[in-house]
Amino acid sequence: MFPVKKIMSKNVTKLPADKPVSGVVVSMQTSHCGSVVIAEGDEYVGIITERDLVLKVMGTGKDLEKTLNREIMSSPVMTIDEEAGIIEANDLMDLHQIRHLVVVNKKGEMVGVVSVRDLLHPVYLGDTTW
Repeated sequence: MFPVKKIMSKNVTKLPADKPVSGVVVSMQTSHCGSVVIAEGDEYVGIITERDLVLKVMGTGKDLEKTLNREIMSSPVMTIDEEAGIIEANDLMDLHQIRHLVVVNKKGEMVGVVSVRDLLHPVYLGDTTW
C-alpha cells in the first residue's frame, strides 16, 4: 500500500473564513497551489479550490473584494488519514466528486492536502509497491 502522506502537499495555506476571496487568489498564485484551507480559529471549516473560484465567483460575477471565503468554501472538509492508501483516497474523491482531501494525523490535526494530481506521482515515480 502506498500511503497518501508520501505524496501529499505539506505546505498548506490556511486563511480565515471572514476574509475576502481576493486573498485566496493571491495565496494560490504565490504558493502555486490549487487549494486553500479555510479556518475559524484552530479549526479547519472549509476548503476553496480553483474550481470553486471559477464556478462560485467568476461564473456568477461576484466581486473578489466583497465576497467572503465562507460564502464560497466547500464544507464540511473531507479528510483522510495520512496512513490511508492512495486507492482509498481516489475512491473517496470519486465517491464525493471532489478533487482535494485534507490529510490528518491520528490526533485529527491537519498535516497536508492531497489532490487528484498528487495521486499520479507514484505512477510517475515508477513505484509499484501500492
